[in-house]
Amino acid sequence: MNTEANPMSVEVTVSPMVDRIADLRVVVVLKNLGEAVLQLNTLSLRSPTTALKMKGPDQNTLRPGPPPTPPIDDGQVGRVKLEPNQSITFRYSGYDYAAGRAFPAGNYQVMFRYENRHGQHGDWLGTIESTWVSFQIRSL
Repeated sequence: MNTEANPMSVEVTVSPMVDRIADLRVVVVLKNLGEAVLQLNTLSLRSPTTALKMKGPDQNTLRPGPPPTPPIDDGQVGRVKLEPNQSITFRYSGYDYAAGRAFPAGNYQVMFRYENRHGQHGDWLGTIESTWVSFQIRSL
């Protein structure tokens, strides 16, 4: 699924069917659709527990495993400059999202969401999220 937010797009691809949550692979591609260079603060985008949301078979939002300890933001580490039409790819695993827990068989949905409200260090400000993308877990 591809979603646009000024001036970026996000495309999310998932493993459509997995045997267990640990086998899930989610690929997120963020693309600069604008005419200027964008600087992204990717510190929180490295972890699936901060970048992804999931719904279970009952449509309730699932709780991920604990988020990682955030690194100290020095304004340089984790910054990526995206030229116009350039993209960056993030790869997430279901194992890291679930922190080793098992999820029951059924139909699930995942979405990507990134929000930056802090205008520090010239970072892109805004919110971008994908639509919900479906996948199925066959067994524990």
